[in-house]
Amino acid sequence: MSHLVIPDVSLPFDRALNLLPGACLILKPSGQVVWGNAAAATLLGFGASALRGASILHFVSAGDEPLLAARLQGGGADQTAFSCLRRAGSGEDEKLRFRLAPLPAADEQLILALVLEHDRIRPVQAELRHAQKLEIVGQLAGGIAHDFNNLITAIFGYLDIARRTLDNDHPAHTAIEGIREAAEQAAGVTRTLLTFTRKAAPERSRVNLKDLVWQSAKLLRRAMPASIQLITPADTSDPVWINADANQIQQVILNLALNARDALPRGGTIRLLADYATDRIADGEPQSVAVLTVSDTGGGIAPDVLPRIFDPFFTTKVDTGHSGLGLAIIQDIIRSHEGSIAVKTGLGQGTTFRVDFPASEPAAAPAQRESTPSTQARGELLLIVEDDPLVRQIIASQLRQFGFSVMEAGAASVAASLADQNRSLISLIICDLELPDISGDKLVEQLRTTGIVVPIILITGNIQFDLTPLERNGVTILRKPFGVARLADTVSKVLSASGRSEPAASDRSAKMPPGSSPS
Repeated sequence: MSHLVIPDVSLPFDRALNLLPGACLILKPSGQVVWGNAAAATLLGFGASALRGASILHFVSAGDEPLLAARLQGGGADQTAFSCLRRAGSGEDEKLRFRLAPLPAADEQLILALVLEHDRIRPVQAELRHAQKLEIVGQLAGGIAHDFNNLITAIFGYLDIARRTLDNDHPAHTAIEGIREAAEQAAGVTRTLLTFTRKAAPERSRVNLKDLVWQSAKLLRRAMPASIQLITPADTSDPVWINADANQIQQVILNLALNARDALPRGGTIRLLADYATDRIADGEPQSVAVLTVSDTGGGIAPDVLPRIFDPFFTTKVDTGHSGLGLAIIQDIIRSHEGSIAVKTGLGQGTTFRVDFPASEPAAAPAQRESTPSTQARGELLLIVEDDPLVRQIIASQLRQFGFSVMEAGAASVAASLADQNRSLISLIICDLELPDISGDKLVEQLRTTGIVVPIILITGNIQFDLTPLERNGVTILRKPFGVARLADTVSKVLSASGRSEPAASDRSAKMPPGSSPS
């Protein structure tokens, strides 16, 4: 047989199989080899021409011949993998792993056999274990996001209280701003984890790559020993625009820079640069790209390590608690932004990572940081439903400072009772998605079923939950972490849109069942 040709494919089947690194054989039900690729000839110790016509049964141990023969007589219909001992040669017996499948041909029944040495299976099993670990990370990511974003929401809230309490010229404002920046970065790390596990999509906007480098450098200088010099762009007035999730790109910068720090145990220099380049060609025309460069003067990456640096869970820092996910995560982030990453290194010559992003047009206006809102409440009664006491207390405290009356509930059952007894007084319900008895979305359904139609803001730190059906039903979504400005602005807009911006009647008192907290 010279060629088996797949219909509608111009490349002969045997030539295609020869390109594969694994052993492939085409067999008759008797076990006779009709054709084998180069890898099969190498595995079985034959030349390609000598292999043709031989019996595959002669390559397995006498004890396993009946198993292989039975599978072949079945025409390869049972496609589950099985193992046979290789017939003893000059060395010890070893296992061969087979997988058979029917291969229709015009004139006779043929079987396609894929064969692996047993030691070739081990890397596949290791990759499967890595994939299973990533699946576990994905399953845990939602809970991690919920817990972290609750904590960060509380941090933002107390920072806002501290900022409003202090005089404008108080020196503590510098420390408060530093804490806020660190908290925002922590929120970005949570989103990065969810994106890596495919639980969330990047939230993109036009951002200045040079600004992100400069902001990252402020954080990095606190983590760098005095023996390491950190060099950043001297001129930040000429921006480098990209369309990206700012938190994720900052995570890329921080990860690469901290890896560079680890490569300099005796000190050295790290350079962070951002600029445009025109060395990528599209349709014959130069195309502008934004380039991030992170370089160090360390010892370089060993040649045997370099091919694996982006593999999940691969690390050379086994005694330091590193997970081996850092470079795998940032590679995933870069690819999700249609970018690319390359590394140039040499032993004793340092290492340079170059990251290319598609360049973007300048933003119309820079994003503004949240400012203190000018919300003017008129005594409207709000019901806060949140199981985390820290988050519930800070939300209630902030809203009371703006003049709202507030009731608090730590569980859905308490909230349902409060809402039922005070349905004519409550102007708005703010409810967490994850509650200890039933979820927030189920509570919304329960309230609507009982005829409670007040507007509802659903808050959540779990960004993998599909909230689209709730939004279509008029529920407003407020994602954690959030500061006082976004909270007050959302409450004000919802109340205005619903026409419920009215004070509660002075001659009626809210009814407070056990387990609730009045204003």
